[in-house]
Amino acid sequence: MTTHNEDIWTCTQCHSEFGRHDMYFDGVCEKCNTENIKTEKKIHRMVLACTNASGEPDFAFVKVQCTDEQCDECDDSSRAIEWAEENDYEAPFVVFNCEEDSAGRSIVDCFTWETASLVSV
Repeated sequence: MTTHNEDIWTCTQCHSEFGRHDMYFDGVCEKCNTENIKTEKKIHRMVLACTNASGEPDFAFVKVQCTDEQCDECDDSSRAIEWAEENDYEAPFVVFNCEEDSAGRSIVDCFTWETASLVSV
């Protein structure tokens, strides 16, 4: 027979108590896990069609770390453009998110991503 204390577990984040049949993720309750997913930063590979400092058409590529919410608000594209301008690339910019755009996915393997800069939103 299971005792009441054996039937209870505590979320490591919010410290709420739950029964053994409640869903949990590595000691975290469902509510806290959902919040973690929303605020977890992921790396998006971004390619920008632009002009280099010599005035020639060029591609710039950068990895942008951001949450899904920031990506939905296009903060990843804005940060990629900001990075490009800081590195002497010029407008007009066309930004491709290689994780989400079909055009970006078609050119993602053209770049050596290990050499790309990593910036955060």
